[in-house]
Amino acid sequence: MKKKILAFTMIELIVVISIISIISITSINWFFNFIDDKQAKMKIWEISILIDNLDKKIKNYDIYDYKTIFDTNIKDSYIIKENFFDLDNYADINYDYINNSWSININNLDWKVWILSIYKDKKLIFNDSSLNNNFKKNDFEKNYDYKILSTLSWTTDIKKLNSIDLIRIDKENNLINLEKVTTSIWWTNIWNVEIVNIWWKKSFYNSWSLINTNEIYLYFETKWRENYIKITK
Repeated sequence: MKKKILAFTMIELIVVISIISIISITSINWFFNFIDDKQAKMKIWEISILIDNLDKKIKNYDIYDYKTIFDTNIKDSYIIKENFFDLDNYADINYDYINNSWSININNLDWKVWILSIYKDKKLIFNDSSLNNNFKKNDFEKNYDYKILSTLSWTTDIKKLNSIDLIRIDKENNLINLEKVTTSIWWTNIWNVEIVNIWWKKSFYNSWSLINTNEIYLYFETKWRENYIKITK
């Protein structure tokens, strides 16, 4: 009597290998999408943490005020300005997103000398004390954060430094974009929002108009998924 040999046929092996391959590819894709989603959410939540830290700096008297500007027409970055509302003298930098350039607007110059320092990803790239209202620069690169410090030459108190930060939402992959801003979780879209805190009084503005709300929602698109953060007064 012949002994029966148990074994897979070629078709059965092909089917099993195909199923294992499909499961493996699906699992790998799911894993990498999961990692990307987590990293994107972390980058988005860093914005909320940064604003919380600005509020703490005001409470600790480290700064007098700040303004954080988000614009849905400018999806890849946002601006933070510190110490502008409490001083009679300031140098304000106006950034042109379309042309990726900026110009300086100096208030109450008189005989005083302004010092301007520009940092590119925390590295000093520009320092000058002979500035005027016509000063312009055009070398903001897309994949870097910038910090601009301005002060009068006779001021040594760092708390009186006017500072402007141009912060990229996602410098590496350009996969995170600001899609919309709302005054509630469901409706009332607005084009832009300015989060302003002056001496512990926090407000929201839309194109210089006061928004009568206690919270703002910033929605970001990340690989066709939507995430949002809530900013409260």
